[in-house]
Amino acid sequence: MEPPARRYLCVCCHIPVLLCSRCDRGNRYCKDCAPKQRACSVRAAGQRYQASRRGRHAHAQRQRRWRVKHAKVTHQGSPPAALPALLPPEVAAIEIDTPQQPWQCHFCCCHCVELVRIDFLRCRIRRPPRLTDQKEPYHARDP
Repeated sequence: MEPPARRYLCVCCHIPVLLCSRCDRGNRYCKDCAPKQRACSVRAAGQRYQASRRGRHAHAQRQRRWRVKHAKVTHQGSPPAALPALLPPEVAAIEIDTPQQPWQCHFCCCHCVELVRIDFLRCRIRRPPRLTDQKEPYHARDP
């Protein structure tokens, strides 16, 4: 029997999300909010880097190289070509949302078992029992 799907609320938009065990990787966001939150996280990491000493120095060095490169102008460039006044109309692709079935995975749309869990699956690693009775610790022996 397949493990039950996990149900959670998206941290960003608070909609209920159902994930099959194959798609469940500890997700916190729905498939619509995940790319937005990823972009926000990457942007925040970039800001933290720029605020650090190493990031400020790297940015200043890159700006110096760019200014030196663009200061050497030997020719006047030709003006940019004018764009045509009328552009052909683009056909907008209409995305039809099919209604999601109640027991369907939010990411891969596969059918899920009608049992739901609200926590993660536990990792079942069996470790051998500790053998503490065999040896006495070295520091506990009297000379």
